[in-house]
Amino acid sequence: MCMFFFISGYFTPSSFRKKGKYAFIRDKFKRLGIPFVVVSWFYFPLCMLSAIYMINNIGSVSGAADDDVSGRESGRMGGWAGGRAKRIA
Repeated sequence: MCMFFFISGYFTPSSFRKKGKYAFIRDKFKRLGIPFVVVSWFYFPLCMLSAIYMINNIGSVSGAADDDVSGRESGRMGGWAGGRAKRIA
């Protein structure tokens, strides 16, 4: 991942000089901004709707059990610092 950032940063000044300030910014917006807006408006809401559907119809998103590993009913946090325990078997 670091190598990708290095390569991107290496070629940025030459691209900036070749295209100019406004063309460079416009090109970056087309390449990065438009996909970000599309994902933000369509993909993220679909993910949220699917999570809400799963919670309402299945009962949980993560597959968490109603009771902890020992089999006894647990409180709100399930006896674990990170939430309810997941059923292994």
